[in-house]
Amino acid sequence: MNVIWRKEWIHPFESPWSILEKFAFANVLSHKELVSVIGRRVGPNMTPSFTRSMRNLITLQGVGSDALSKFLNYNLHAHNNEYFDSLIRCVRTNCNYEQYWLKNNLHWCVECMEVGHHSLCHQFLLIDYCPYHN
Repeated sequence: MNVIWRKEWIHPFESPWSILEKFAFANVLSHKELVSVIGRRVGPNMTPSFTRSMRNLITLQGVGSDALSKFLNYNLHAHNNEYFDSLIRCVRTNCNYEQYWLKNNLHWCVECMEVGHHSLCHQFLLIDYCPYHN
């Protein structure tokens, strides 16, 4: 499958959700088609699956890292880990569980969303306002 993508479209602290939405938009993919391209292969038929328990777009549990890295020419898992670690490092703790530091529901800044951007900062519990637009 040929895809339209430039790794330069990925910004520091950009959330995996934002990057995957951008990828789907650039390639005119529905969410179902996106799952068929990057979903982790499970079961005897090795069909892509994205069950509710696999929909964590912070841990990227349901995303096939090899397929995703191939299409993005970028390691999204490493990107996510690097910037998440940068966020929690500022509070100097050994507790690095995503559930402890991130909001359960999707939070966003209207101004960021207007330009197709969502940041991990929007999900961080200790940040109440958009760091880009206040």
